[in-house]
Amino acid sequence: MSSLGPRSNSETVDDRRIAEDRHVNKKRQRVEAASSASSDSESESNDERERKKKKKSKSSKNKKTDSKDKKKKSKKKEVVRDYLKAKKSKKAKKKESDSDSDDSTDREEEVRYSAITGKKLKLKVAKSKQDKVNDINRQDLRRMLNDCFE
Repeated sequence: MSSLGPRSNSETVDDRRIAEDRHVNKKRQRVEAASSASSDSESESNDERERKKKKKSKSSKNKKTDSKDKKKKSKKKEVVRDYLKAKKSKKAKKKESDSDSDDSTDREEEVRYSAITGKKLKLKVAKSKQDKVNDINRQDLRRMLNDCFE
């Protein structure tokens, strides 16, 4: 393109075609860029959707385990409530019986439970004649065995 002389029609037509081709190429590039961006955004949106699904499934699993834990906790609470109610009712019955009974029956009704096993503890047991005889025999046997090994 020389600036010295006037241009011919063929040169201007060629220039126009080149300009149009550039313009068309730019449009194509824009369209391709937009389509690739949209496909990227579609793939990203698909990835995001999958992530959200995973999060939802995890949260639903957590909700399921949470509901199971809540049920277990509520059952435990119910057991504790029942135990406390029974204990209170026993105490109330005990108080009523204490006020109605004599001192001699208090000793018999007083019951203690083991903290470890939960079984009733026998605090004082009245020994029978047979029990006393068995104790004496055990003491004699123990003395005899100790004498043998000395």
